Amino acid sequence: TISISNGVLTTVNAALTPAPACTYVTHNSQNFDAGWGIWTDGGTDCARINNAAFASSGTYSIQLRDNTTTSLMSTTSQNCAAYTEMKVSFSYITTSFDNSNEDFWLQISTNGGSTYTTIGDYNYSIEFTNGVRKNVTVTIPGPFTATTRFRFRCDASADDDVVYIDDVV
Repeated sequence: TISISNGVLTTVNAALTPAPACTYVTHNSQNFDAGWGIWTDGGTDCARINNAAFASSGTYSIQLRDNTTTSLMSTTSQNCAAYTEMKVSFSYITTSFDNSNEDFWLQISTNGGSTYTTIGDYNYSIEFTNGVRKNVTVTIPGPFTATTRFRFRCDASADDDVVYIDDVV
């Protein structure tokens, strides 16, 4: 029993039990060599490209270009409700981005894609330079839902401004 009084410092020695270590599992891993996996093609300004020069592993990657409603790729709804934290890792390389207004985003939706929140913003000349491969890991705190979706969206000015995304885990 400890007696405490307002305005009086009371020192207590207590044994603490460490919290269990965080355990990560791989929900999905995609290098796009065998297809899209859980990802969907956003349309005209999104494509699965067979060119090893732009792939991080294998020969395929996803090409996003321009800034239209089709400049994206997204997952189908994923049941992530049991997770308290998620990490998204991916590799990318760009070509022809030429001003600081050109970028691309990693976004999340927990309502089946009705709305998205940007969790990663990658800007030309700040986070990347054309022709230099980057490997990124983004840690996202929960909560998540049974209808969680992720998407990559390109925000560039022309069809020749391209980001190639690969090895999304």
